[in-house]
Amino acid sequence: MIITYSVGTNSGALYSGNASSTSNVLTLASAASANIGIGDQIRHGSNRYYITGRNSPTSFNIATATGGSVTDFSSTAITIYRAYNSISAAEAGASDASHLNTSDLVASNFLLQIACYADGNISGSTDVDGWTVDATRYVRFFTPVTLAEVGITQRHSGVWDETKFYMSGAPSAAFFTTNDNYVRIEGFQFNIASSDQYRYGVRTNTSNGVRILSNIMKQSGTGTNQSGVYATGGGTDVVIANNIIYGFSTANSAAFALGSAASGGFAYNNTAYGCVIGMTSGYLNIVAKNNICYNNTTDFGSDFAAASTNNLSKDATAPALNTYYRNKTVAFVNTAGNDYRLSIKDTDAKDLGANLSADGSYAFSDDITGTQRPIGSAWDIGADEAKYFGNKSTYHRRRRS
Repeated sequence: MIITYSVGTNSGALYSGNASSTSNVLTLASAASANIGIGDQIRHGSNRYYITGRNSPTSFNIATATGGSVTDFSSTAITIYRAYNSISAAEAGASDASHLNTSDLVASNFLLQIACYADGNISGSTDVDGWTVDATRYVRFFTPVTLAEVGITQRHSGVWDETKFYMSGAPSAAFFTTNDNYVRIEGFQFNIASSDQYRYGVRTNTSNGVRILSNIMKQSGTGTNQSGVYATGGGTDVVIANNIIYGFSTANSAAFALGSAASGGFAYNNTAYGCVIGMTSGYLNIVAKNNICYNNTTDFGSDFAAASTNNLSKDATAPALNTYYRNKTVAFVNTAGNDYRLSIKDTDAKDLGANLSADGSYAFSDDITGTQRPIGSAWDIGADEAKYFGNKSTYHRRRRS
């Protein structure tokens, strides 16, 4: 059973008014705002319910904190709030007696989701620790996108956007540190604005089955030895896909520092730009496919697994494994504006990726914006499939906003 609780910085009521509930469908007397959605808390007297799906601005599916049925009620006052105001509070509190009443997701058959809303910057750190999980019952942190989840997407469109959910500040170690297995982190924006060493967007720490998907990460502080993704501790089956990381320009900093993500690490269709190092492994255990590392001091480090293929660099460092592309000139949408989506005018990365839709280790078929691959004759290299949006002078097609 999927259980979802929301996070947003808005601590006030998102909606106040009369409502009725019949067969677990909440009907509001007036329309809710577009940013109300999955995981938000319904307060009906002393009762607490949670939105499990959005049907329209006045109709929502709801359930109890553990996914149970709601007793019908008619035309009474309710309010809607975010369930939590920080991610760390949600991670720590979801197992308490008012919510799941357990940290054993396997025995209780729960898949726990933390839905993050774009109310404002959340700058804290979260250690994901203490959950009993497996490959189908785990903790997923994500930004709602679809109309079944929320009225307006809370996720970026492949370029930094502070009207969407983002985290900016000086994390104590990383915005997310995964100590448990099977953690998923999807659709976030991280800005490391720290003068301290060894700060990260996401750090995997002896974690198996982790998924780091469709995030944007950048550095704006002065601290050295920082990274967007730092995979360490010997985790297996760590998948890092469809991420754009840029600007990690201080000493010894890297977009992707894949250290000892040990046996079974997979870096697929990522883009690294303007860092000291784009992507480095250091061990022969990271399979890198379809990655663009461009305009970094050193685009790729060494020691990638033999199955790596279709990687591209501006310099001469793309791993010389299977198909590879070195000394290339890639056209992005707008590098001056930190928009590292692939331009439709590009000729060196467009249609030159390997098709990973049936990959034996991690199969997927979308890009960082949620667009299905391929658009042209074949997959593009990097996090983004080149496409039009707006007028054709910008050469990129926008998804739903």
